[in-house]
Amino acid sequence: MVNVMIMVAGFQDYQERGKYLLIISHGFRFDQLFIFFLIILSSLWSCHVAAADNIGDTLEIGDTLNSSSALVSASGKFNLLFLPNASNSNYSYLNIRRPNGIGANKAWVGNRDSPVLYPFGVLTLDSNNTLKIITNNEGGGGDPPIVLGSAPKSSSNVVATLLDSGNFILQELNSDGSTKQVWWQSFDYPTDTFLPGMKLGVNHSNGHIWSLTSWTDFFYPLSGPFTLGWDPNGRQLEIRGRGVVYWRSGNYNTSSNRFEFIIPDQRLMFNYSIVSNEKEEYLTYTASDDDQNGYLAEWMLNFDGRLFNYYGSALDIARADECGNNTDGLGCQTNDQLTDSCRAEGGQQFQQKKGYFKPIILSSTSRCPYWLKDVSNTTSNITSTDCEDTCRQNCDCLGFDFLSLYPTGCRFWS
Repeated sequence: MVNVMIMVAGFQDYQERGKYLLIISHGFRFDQLFIFFLIILSSLWSCHVAAADNIGDTLEIGDTLNSSSALVSASGKFNLLFLPNASNSNYSYLNIRRPNGIGANKAWVGNRDSPVLYPFGVLTLDSNNTLKIITNNEGGGGDPPIVLGSAPKSSSNVVATLLDSGNFILQELNSDGSTKQVWWQSFDYPTDTFLPGMKLGVNHSNGHIWSLTSWTDFFYPLSGPFTLGWDPNGRQLEIRGRGVVYWRSGNYNTSSNRFEFIIPDQRLMFNYSIVSNEKEEYLTYTASDDDQNGYLAEWMLNFDGRLFNYYGSALDIARADECGNNTDGLGCQTNDQLTDSCRAEGGQQFQQKKGYFKPIILSSTSRCPYWLKDVSNTTSNITSTDCEDTCRQNCDCLGFDFLSLYPTGCRFWS
């Protein structure tokens, strides 16, 4: 007997296996309960660093930031610090987040695909004007440096500063302390969070793409299956899963200041700007930084494709997680790769239910009620969404269980 979260479509007889789907999962799909889960999860990430020393907002040449210290922006709106992973405290990530500790979103992760041993991670700005993460392990065996950015060696007065916008910049200063040149910035390399002032689009000068990429799951910031980007041809936002378009924002209406398929909410209004010239094309936005009711602007792309504003009861922006078979949702796209021909009859919709699922070997078949697909050796990071997509494409599949520990992969039930 397995404790599961199940999703069923319709109420046809059990033997009509092609008419419904059981999704087996040991976690929650994202709803209000998930917000509570994120708060608890964030508290686990925070408990090790409650006493981190504030060393100001800037690193100068030779300065370091370790697991017991933090950069704090000038007005205290954002922190930069190492946080241990919630499910494996042996490893840590360099994060930018708001200072409210428990429940704070990790708005940026500097080493999302290369965690460092905790508490040996160190951020340093060396004498060659290189900003990098190193492992200061006295026992040896340190990992290769993770270079975030650098300024030319000929540059003088180079510093790394955390701004109140949440942007972390490597800059060269004039003699009066003003900015002479920004050589690198975290806003150019977003993870799963879109902050006001960030860009989504393309830099035509160097081909650089500004886009979000979801985490792999609740615990791991490894690059996941979903991306949010700007389509310069259609001039609209797109959410893709493994390269397949799930959702589009529709056209932008300047008079109403909204996109056709972005869910409007009066509690937090966004002001969009679209810039298009020979050097770059991108979308950016601003919002009132009024946190009296907790409504701070901070878009987050979840690992299942849902796009929402993290603060303020998770205000929905786009529900790509409800696309796929369902093309009636706002902005959902019809695509043969998303079609579930086994269960598409009658416009059936999946309903999430919690219960127990005990597979039974039917007398009409000798097949094992479940089979395992080990994906631990694949080059991409497999998520529960990939397991679901695989199950949808197999008419014998009733459900799946995502295995996040070894052997990593999907266990399918038939």
